[in-house]
Amino acid sequence: MTKDRQHQLEFKLQERIKELECLYEIAQLSINNANRPLTERLEEAIPIIKKAWQFPENTEVSIQFDQHNYESQSFKKGISSQETPLMVNDIKRGLLKVAYTEEKPEEQEGPFLTEERSLINTLAQEISSSIERFENKEEKRLLEHKLRHADRLATLGELIAGIAHELNEPLGSILGFAQLIESENPNNPQLLEDISKIIKASLHSREVIRKLMLFSKYDEHESGIMNINK
Repeated sequence: MTKDRQHQLEFKLQERIKELECLYEIAQLSINNANRPLTERLEEAIPIIKKAWQFPENTEVSIQFDQHNYESQSFKKGISSQETPLMVNDIKRGLLKVAYTEEKPEEQEGPFLTEERSLINTLAQEISSSIERFENKEEKRLLEHKLRHADRLATLGELIAGIAHELNEPLGSILGFAQLIESENPNNPQLLEDISKIIKASLHSREVIRKLMLFSKYDEHESGIMNINK
């Protein structure tokens, strides 16, 4: 084997090792940081991806996702670039881009190696899968929160209904006896004033209970067309 041939094999081996290390670190980033915000994980993926390319010192990386950009410092200065879409649930949600800030020798895809095309596609798939898992987990968490909230509301409704029943009966008796006393003492101004306060307080208490009952009930609303000006 000639020295040139040996050098080429060593170079290819080193590049493959860099690519494998990159894929491993991206996978670990997703696994070990499952509870961290998605934005932090995307930002941390930038330097990991950057060092996997043939010329990491001149490589800049950008992840565009849902109108947000996560970029290495000098990405906009890139001369040559390659990109691939981020597909989440078969929907294009962004792009993964890699660029060189300086002119580089021509390879199989501009200045990029054929293996780097395969790498960027694999990285995009891994990032997309990580986003999909994160969003599914968030959706599940929100659904569980809504179910717990609905369960608490149902329990609250039952509690209020029981309390209302227990309070309405004595309030009815208080109100009835107060009105009876009022009707039997038309010529006693001081007594009538006191009885009036009792009646007003009883009616107010009943109204509060009625509003609590309405608030605790689950009411299905039908959607339809309406004139918002009215």
